[in-house]
Amino acid sequence: MTRDPKPGSSVRAPTVVRIGVFSTDPSACDAFHAFDPESGIIYPAINDSLVYLDCEGSIRPALAVAWRRLDPLTMEFDLREGVRFHNGDPFTADDVVATMRAQRDPANRSANGQGILSVIAECTKVNDFCVQIRTSFPDGMLLNRLHIASAIYPRSILETKGPSAFLDHPIGTGAYVFERWDRGREIVLRRNPEHWSQAVTVDELRFPIMDQKDWVDALERRQLDIALNLDPHDALRVHATPGLEMRRREAAFSQWFLLRNHGPLADRRVRLALNYAVHRHLLCNIASHGWAAPQTSLLTPGQVGYDPAIVPYPYDPDYARILLREAGYADGFTLRGLVSESSSSVYQLLRGFLAKIGVRLEANIVPRSEWLNQVVNARIRGDASFDGDFALVNIDNFTLHGLFHHFIFLFSQGPFSLTQSPEYDRRFLETATKIDPAEMHASLQQLDRYAREEALLLFTIRQQVYCGLRRGFDIPIGISGHFNFDNLWHIRVDHDMVEGEAVPYQAKARSDDPAMQSLLAATTYPGIIYSPSAPQIDDPALAALWSNIQLHERRAQIESEEMIRGLVEQVTASTNLENVLRSTHEVGILGVSRTGRVLFVNSGYARVTGRGAEVPLAKVLLDDRGEPAWTQVVETVEREGMSSAVWNVYPAPDDRRRILLTATPATNEFGAAIGYVCVLTDHSREEERLRMSQEMEVARRIQTALLPAVEDGRTASLAAAMIPAEEVGGDYYDIIVDANGVRWYGIGDVSGHGVTSGLIMLMTHCVVRTIIETAPNLSMDEILTKLNKILYDDILLLGESHHLTFGLIKSLGDGDYLAAGAHEDVIIHRAATGQCETLALEGCWFGLVKDIAGQSVDCSFHLDPGDTVILYTDGVVEAEDANGALWEVERFIESIQRHAHLTPEDMKTAILADVTGFMGTQLDDITMMILRRTEDN
Repeated sequence: MTRDPKPGSSVRAPTVVRIGVFSTDPSACDAFHAFDPESGIIYPAINDSLVYLDCEGSIRPALAVAWRRLDPLTMEFDLREGVRFHNGDPFTADDVVATMRAQRDPANRSANGQGILSVIAECTKVNDFCVQIRTSFPDGMLLNRLHIASAIYPRSILETKGPSAFLDHPIGTGAYVFERWDRGREIVLRRNPEHWSQAVTVDELRFPIMDQKDWVDALERRQLDIALNLDPHDALRVHATPGLEMRRREAAFSQWFLLRNHGPLADRRVRLALNYAVHRHLLCNIASHGWAAPQTSLLTPGQVGYDPAIVPYPYDPDYARILLREAGYADGFTLRGLVSESSSSVYQLLRGFLAKIGVRLEANIVPRSEWLNQVVNARIRGDASFDGDFALVNIDNFTLHGLFHHFIFLFSQGPFSLTQSPEYDRRFLETATKIDPAEMHASLQQLDRYAREEALLLFTIRQQVYCGLRRGFDIPIGISGHFNFDNLWHIRVDHDMVEGEAVPYQAKARSDDPAMQSLLAATTYPGIIYSPSAPQIDDPALAALWSNIQLHERRAQIESEEMIRGLVEQVTASTNLENVLRSTHEVGILGVSRTGRVLFVNSGYARVTGRGAEVPLAKVLLDDRGEPAWTQVVETVEREGMSSAVWNVYPAPDDRRRILLTATPATNEFGAAIGYVCVLTDHSREEERLRMSQEMEVARRIQTALLPAVEDGRTASLAAAMIPAEEVGGDYYDIIVDANGVRWYGIGDVSGHGVTSGLIMLMTHCVVRTIIETAPNLSMDEILTKLNKILYDDILLLGESHHLTFGLIKSLGDGDYLAAGAHEDVIIHRAATGQCETLALEGCWFGLVKDIAGQSVDCSFHLDPGDTVILYTDGVVEAEDANGALWEVERFIESIQRHAHLTPEDMKTAILADVTGFMGTQLDDITMMILRRTEDN
């Protein structure tokens, strides 16, 4: 808002900007008494920190102009000279020391001091303009912590009156001076003309206390100039309102569905099931009008530790049900929690998705401030903590450091955390002590991936940050999602573009009647009717009004649940159809309406017919006389319910294709015919395909028959599996007992896969068995040299280029083993420590050179009872997800350690489930053998 000077006056009137951000009074305007995000908008305007993050996430000098690390625990800061507090006190190192001491004093019960600044062990003065900060452990995110949280206060007041003095009148060195706080009405700040940044051009900021549901109307009525942190629905209203502008930006701002890992949620399979049950793209489209992205992990682009290779969980409700059944919850269960009103749209959709797999959500939906009070503030105060199964809220990351969200949401001591996981805590603390930026980034990526793979949260959506503005007003949106220093400094007003005079805003409606005041409070929030206790209403008309409001709320909820249930059913059906169309390339699938309009089509249609879907099927399909055949197909479907016949398609005059077309009616939910579903296959080479298929089946049976028998039962000490990528695989494993009763274990992988690789695998099987059974006393080197010689000669005869990696293990008795070859590392899980070791097999690949005598290296190892050996082929660790990311050895070892308490058979099944759950299309053969030493072997 701009106040025009009086007529004839040459003095510029002060520029005043009114900002909607508070629906109720903030908890405080100082850094000692507030931790909530909303209060974190006000006190950075009043108080400078040592450093700050600009809108693009770079750390910038504030009261500290330079800094350096002296040792892993100590950083030194050079302070800005010539700065004064708003009360006139000069700023020196004494103020920094006094502020940090007051923050860390338990008697002050500062949420920042006992939370994000708790790492600070000591702050000492070096000289008047230099301080040292020593941390209790090496802290790689110290600078990010000091942004906002290190708001500096004058020592003179801290030492005489204490932090409580700032509850009513905060004092800092910031770009704005605290003017007044009329509780329930407004907070007023005025420009500090002496501020070192000289960035501010606005003379006065006013923050009206105004219900959020009224912000958009207030912008339109010129009672507000800027509204921050709009929800997506109000952002859409602003976008559609003439004279208003809506700004949005992707930021470190997400919907957080926190899980307490007890009861059913203690089982990783259950947590995974919840994540597979949610269609995140629908969440984005419905809850945020498409202005959002699926949440892949805790971190977002721009944060330290963000890994773009992590992908969101796919929507797979069928797999979710399988996981619940395996975990013993086939009939589902109920979860009870607390939901912030700002997350109510997301919650209702999640409730619908989870209901489809039998998981029932029940929650109290409360204002965001009440959510923070029950979940966060109660824990900080030491009151009874929230004990529900889940909690849902939207929160940004003002530090823009990935460790911050990991700390507050998942670390057992974090203020928001419902999680108790010693393994996660160990990994978190290991990451938190990294001070080298590259090491911190890499370690955070691993921690983030671990949290995602363990499904420690129900991942939802990454929201955008929205603000609404009157034309002529501007405020930058930062990548952190938070509005503070840089944003408020750079509020700008283009007076030539501002339309109309500012209109005074009205204070929030109040009433002396308790019943009326209860009704006003209950209808304050945009997403819910909220009344913690039923109001006592004596007036019959008011009582009827309250009853009507409650009735409309219940009806709206029932209608919403039914609409969401229908949406979930539709998106599930649509996803199933998309999966079928995407995964079928060998046949063409086409849906056409009665008028010939294409309803759906897959990529196989163009491959089979040689024509695109834009050419109507009626013009493509011909009978043997060259006449259009589509009419015959339709008549047969109408008469017999299905048509299946071979027709002709000519992609080019000299290219005739024989197409087997099977057509059936397409019907709607009422059974009425709306068109036809057509499946087309290339019949030209059908006989050849059938013959090849039969031959491949014979080869597959031969290969499977040669695999060794493994003892049955869940108490057995050995388990093995081979999953070919094609009908015939190139992987090999064997268990051989020689004439001396000694057990040998072999595993191999022929390059490539398919028929030739399968043939070389069969040769390997026969050669290895023959050598060991006829000459068991040969050395490892002699056995491997003979194998290589035979394979080299035979592969030459095939006329193709292939080689074999092969590992061989011999049991020597009493837990001693000998290994040799050239293959993937042997992994040994130690029962005593729960950790894994690797043993490298560093010989020569087989079949590449004629003689490898003397090239193999014997490796000895010992197994104690309970220790487990895992042999595998590269198809396990090189399994790819849909984006090409590899499963890799690290994930494999994590899976081994997670399932090592199971029997070998169950362990094999669980690990294979992890691999197949991760990967997209199987590109390589997967083979694994698990051997555990028991007391008897």
